[in-house]
Amino acid sequence: MAERGATLVEAALVFPIVLLLLFGIVEFGRFLSASQGVSTAAREAARYGIAVGPSVNGIPRYTDCAEIKNAGVALSGLGAVGAADITVTYENPAGTTVADCQGGTAPSTSNIQDEFKVVVTVSKPFTELVPFTRIVLPDTVTASDKRTIYLVTSP
Repeated sequence: MAERGATLVEAALVFPIVLLLLFGIVEFGRFLSASQGVSTAAREAARYGIAVGPSVNGIPRYTDCAEIKNAGVALSGLGAVGAADITVTYENPAGTTVADCQGGTAPSTSNIQDEFKVVVTVSKPFTELVPFTRIVLPDTVTASDKRTIYLVTSP
């Protein structure tokens, strides 16, 4: 009879630890999924930004901020990234920011030259389901991708 009580006490001690491990694994999986979605959004938006040719809006793709952001949103997967989570800037070869897409305005094509870089940064808040994981996991998931723009000129 006493052993049945001991088993119950052992189960009561082990059960919370097992739950903590289980919830920790679930939260870590959710974080990895969000991180992958943010990374994919940054990569795909930057790839769209260096593509040759006009966008659906009739302007060069590297200056069409709305479509660059839309490319990231469309392929973010389970990360559920929105256009407001994406920042697009342009750097010269020295690494100095020369233009950005703030305010929804596209940079002038005269500001962007050959071998400048389009820099896409995606930052999304991560909300934990279980509060104890805040100790380990960050509050924001961020990814950035930088690609070089090669302007095609006719021979």
